[in-house]
Amino acid sequence: MAKVIETTMKSSTTPVIICDFSAPRGSDLRFLDDAQHLDVDFILIAYNPGKSVRMDPATVAYLIKERIGKEVIVTLATRDSNRLSIQSNLLGVSGLGLENIMVVEGDPFSETELALVKGVNDFKPTELIRSINVMNQGLDFKGLSFKSPTDFCVGATIDINRSVDKQVLLTSRKIQSGAEFFVAQPTFDIRQVELFYDQYSRVNGRSISQPIFWGIQILVENGVTF
Repeated sequence: MAKVIETTMKSSTTPVIICDFSAPRGSDLRFLDDAQHLDVDFILIAYNPGKSVRMDPATVAYLIKERIGKEVIVTLATRDSNRLSIQSNLLGVSGLGLENIMVVEGDPFSETELALVKGVNDFKPTELIRSINVMNQGLDFKGLSFKSPTDFCVGATIDINRSVDKQVLLTSRKIQSGAEFFVAQPTFDIRQVELFYDQYSRVNGRSISQPIFWGIQILVENGVTF
């Protein structure tokens, strides 16, 4: 399996493309037909978009990788699981041969939704990123050794549609925690992108070296594609 950071470093003349992909609202495997026709470098399996019940992202990623040979990224949210559950799931993901992880927080539940489901948030995203890198060194959250370490390439998100200053600081913390690449939410003002790069360089005294995949929202029939 190819890691995002390694593929990006090797691709000096052509852009690396990541496509967002929603898991199905059911257990049938017809989604593989859609994935088959995606001519991209990586398929990023979204985590329960719309806070709806969907097939587990790791399962979808594994099926896409095994059945049609596409490279994949598994999205993992901190909102819904505690540390024991998350790290156990990550060992399973590693056992399936999947190496690319995208860490997100997950949208908070509304008051109405909280009557039906509760958030956990045992990890903050920066804490989970750091925790995964510790797992890569062979240790769990208790400091106990695994029989074999994981080997994940960890990504995180950026949303410069919010405060650019806050996003610069948050991005810096994610890098310090071990984030190797970033996927940014779509923005419709190129000046915001330039401002982010300038602000990051000013705050950190150097340019950002981690690759950022800037989201592009494409109009399609009956909806949009990210």
